[in-house]
Amino acid sequence: MPQPKLPLRPIALCLATLSVSPVLPVLAQEQQLSTVSISAEKESGYIPASTRGATRTDTPIEQIPQSVVVIPRALIEDQGSRNLSDVLRNVSNVTALDARDSNLTGFKIRGFSSATIVDGVATPGIFQNQESLVGIDQVTVIKGPSGGLYGGSQGMNYSTVGGAVVISTAEPGQTPIRKIGVSGGSYQQRGAHFDFNQPVNEVLAVRLTGEYSNTDSETKQLYIKRTALLPSILLTPNADTKIVLRLRDVKNETLDYQGLPRASAGSPDVINGINRSLFISASSMPPSTNDMRGANLQWTQRLNDQWRFGLTVARNTLELNETGAFAASVIDAFVGPFFGYQFGLANQD
Repeated sequence: MPQPKLPLRPIALCLATLSVSPVLPVLAQEQQLSTVSISAEKESGYIPASTRGATRTDTPIEQIPQSVVVIPRALIEDQGSRNLSDVLRNVSNVTALDARDSNLTGFKIRGFSSATIVDGVATPGIFQNQESLVGIDQVTVIKGPSGGLYGGSQGMNYSTVGGAVVISTAEPGQTPIRKIGVSGGSYQQRGAHFDFNQPVNEVLAVRLTGEYSNTDSETKQLYIKRTALLPSILLTPNADTKIVLRLRDVKNETLDYQGLPRASAGSPDVINGINRSLFISASSMPPSTNDMRGANLQWTQRLNDQWRFGLTVARNTLELNETGAFAASVIDAFVGPFFGYQFGLANQD
């Protein structure tokens, strides 16, 4: 009787298992890796940790339940921004403004009007591109009607249906600062700016920032001139109390830009024959001036480990003179003071 043949494949697998299994612990022991730890400090750079613009309290950006974009000072400087429209040029849903139109229109966010907030209080006027960039610490763009957190009428400003551009200026500190700079560029751009911060003692510090700029434009005879002076005082009588007084005087002067005439239907040669640098208004037209003055007092009081009280009182005025474009009765509608205040409690956790 023939012997039954054993299947060779199972036998081969068993032998392979017997021959390999004693080696596995050795290989595992030889390939064991030691723990490697890598650590580094987080660079703030263009990513600020928090903002007061969206909630009126220092809130981490990832905890803000609305659409906001925060632009820190470092980004403003690296972009070489000369006006507020330059600062916002990379923010989505915000319309850019030509500097020549600074006296004619304001910013729109998502197609709707927006307001301008400076240090927690709305500024009067509808021409937001007139703001000076000197001394700005951070700009927060709030998209959507949540900009109404700062009020609806905005004191002769546009409504906050589209959102708000919230500007926070730098305050005095205990670190001395001495900065002086000059600028120049195309269209005969020339200017100078400075930033001086001086601690008087452990309780008192003062800061003075300012700028002068004057530049022509692509349009002949049209120039844009700005001067700004912004002094501030910091008082910290104890570790729980901080009082900051900010003053501002920003003046803008330019000629109202009327644009180029539209070509009538069926006459394309009309617009083709006009030089884009043409200034169609009278050469003797008086300049338009925009003078913004303000005083802003902020008091922050720490109550305990969890609660803090804040009070802001401000008075802003606008003097707008556009005699080259409007009658006096229209100008009066844009001239006047705006007083605002806010107070509240905030949980520090």
